[in-house]
Amino acid sequence: YPVEFMASVLSADMDNTDKVVHLMQDVKSMNIEMQLPNVNQSDYYFKAGEGLSIVYGLGAIKGVGKGAIQSVMQEREANGDFTSIYDFCVRVDLHKVNKRTLEALILSGAFDTIHENRQALMAGMEDVLKAAQQKNRDQESGQVDLFGNVTAVSSNEMLVPLPDIEDFEPNQRLFKERNMLGHFMTGHPMATVQHWFDSVTSHSIGKVLEMRPKEMPKKNDKDDYAKKRYFNGQAVLVGGLITSIRVRNENSATVLISDETHEIEATFFRDTYFDNQEKMLKDEIVIIEGEAGVDNFSNKFIIRAKQILTLNESIATYCSKIGFITSTTDYQKFSDNLKKLIKTYGRGKARIYIHHEQNGIVSNLKLGDKFKIRPSHNLLLEAQELSNIDKIILK
Repeated sequence: YPVEFMASVLSADMDNTDKVVHLMQDVKSMNIEMQLPNVNQSDYYFKAGEGLSIVYGLGAIKGVGKGAIQSVMQEREANGDFTSIYDFCVRVDLHKVNKRTLEALILSGAFDTIHENRQALMAGMEDVLKAAQQKNRDQESGQVDLFGNVTAVSSNEMLVPLPDIEDFEPNQRLFKERNMLGHFMTGHPMATVQHWFDSVTSHSIGKVLEMRPKEMPKKNDKDDYAKKRYFNGQAVLVGGLITSIRVRNENSATVLISDETHEIEATFFRDTYFDNQEKMLKDEIVIIEGEAGVDNFSNKFIIRAKQILTLNESIATYCSKIGFITSTTDYQKFSDNLKKLIKTYGRGKARIYIHHEQNGIVSNLKLGDKFKIRPSHNLLLEAQELSNIDKIILK
């Protein structure tokens, strides 16, 4: 019973976010689906869901107390699923389910099956709470309507419309979700840039970790200091999201970077620390140049870092070719768009290649030196928004 077993293990460690994060990787490797928290399905603890899935425990959401969860579960058992955030607020005990709890439930995705626009829920939450509190006061005082009838508890239609606004930007939504759960559930910020990283890095984090020796060298306390500081590593250029920064003695730091599946520590000493400390920002996507190997001092497999590059810097440094794939028939518009990009971002070192395919006829063009362009992440973002560019390839 792998699903039941993992649900129990997660529940036992649900107060330890770091353990939950690592257990989530185990769940994923077992091909078990982890469902989002859900006010209509989740209990306090993790539990087995339908098929090969686990339902996320509400008790693992930061800022959601046991009393609030019990109120939600009791009301749901007594009167069925919640149909809207207003229905939810009318029916639960708002002395236990306070504003902070509601925010945590929204941002963790626990209302997604009711209303998937989390920003609209956050923006309308105050008005919904006030309306629900007023309805509860009216019911407690026995207030009747114009026809002399007490308003039925079961008719909790959405009296307060939610704002008609767009949801959070994808990465903003993910970071808010991470802040509530301790990890990303519905995606990873690296997913949107991974295809660029593949072109300007030498290894993924997973590939770097494959370099780790099967047997780590045994630590010998009698080794002299000089030997412990010796480091024999393999050169790597690896990208990731900075998830934590630990500064030691004000002249060195350890930066933890992660992607969708793996993480690794990168250590900066003395000059490399001072040269790069301004770029050591949590939640920034960066590329780290250094050497991967076993640190004899800590006996850990790490990256001994030399420098941090932003995504813009890495593309500007390592990209020498940009290929635009298109199937357009409006050649004039395509040409105008290309000239506009060159004018906006300036002449540079990256040669432009065009791959055109239409009705089975394929054409490949290599543009001359006067059409070389300065490569950057902003250039790529603008180019991929153009309707007549289907795909972009970097080299």
